[in-house]
Amino acid sequence: MSSPRPWCLRFILAARDEAAGQREEMARLLGSGHLMSAAMRKRMNFTAG
Repeated sequence: MSSPRPWCLRFILAARDEAAGQREEMARLLGSGHLMSAAMRKRMNFTAG
């Protein structure tokens, strides 16, 4: 950790920002159909159990 690696740090930050963007998009999509996703989860639990 003594020698800084800006390219590695940049890569990590870019990957984290991309993941955060995908998470926000998924949250936006699931937010509109939150009740539907909950119903699907209940159905999945019903079929699994």
